[in-house]
Amino acid sequence: MSTTHNPFHDWSNPNSGASGSPAMLPPHRTGFRTNRVLTLQYVRLNPDVLNCTIVDPNNVPWLDVITAPNGNRTVFRNLQGPNTGALAYIIDWARPSSVEINGVRKAIGPWLGFSADQNHQVMNVGGRPYTWVYRDNGHCLDPVGAAAMNPPLVRIYRIASAITLELTIEATQLNLLDAAVVAVVAFHSNRLS
Repeated sequence: MSTTHNPFHDWSNPNSGASGSPAMLPPHRTGFRTNRVLTLQYVRLNPDVLNCTIVDPNNVPWLDVITAPNGNRTVFRNLQGPNTGALAYIIDWARPSSVEINGVRKAIGPWLGFSADQNHQVMNVGGRPYTWVYRDNGHCLDPVGAAAMNPPLVRIYRIASAITLELTIEATQLNLLDAAVVAVVAFHSNRLS
C-alpha cells in the first residue's frame, strides 16, 4: 500500500477490495475459518490500554500500543509481517486530539464524537455514520438508523485484565478493522470528553 493511499476513502467503499489497513492481519490468522467473528485481545495492560499488546485469534502478538511518557501520543507498532516495527496508527492526545491511519489524519471529535443527546457515540468511517451503544455488557457498533444487530458489527468488552474486540465478517468487509482497533484505545483511555 502506498503512503498516498487514503484508507478513509476505502472505508466508504466495501467493494473496493482494499482493506485500508496498514496493519492487516495475515490471512491465515483471520480466525474466520471456524466462526463468523474475529476476536482480538488487548493484553499485558501496563498499567492500562495506553500501553499494551494486541494479540490475534491465535494469541500471537500483532500490535504493541505504546504511549509516550508525557502522555501526548499513543502509537500502534506492527509486530507481524513485512511491516514489522512500522507504525500502523497514531493517536495524538494534544488538543485538538487526532488519529492518524496510514498517513491520513482526522480529528477525533468528528470521527468519534458524542451524539447530540450525549447518550451514545457516533463514529464516522468513510462518510458512513455508525453508533456505539452500551449493551450486552460492552460497547456495540451498528449502522446509524439500523435496528440493533445480533451480533453487532463490532463489540468491545472487558473481562479481568484483558479487553476483547470482536468484529463480524461484515464489519471487516465494511473496512471497520482499523477504526475499531483505535476506538478500543480511545474508549478505554478515559480521555474522550
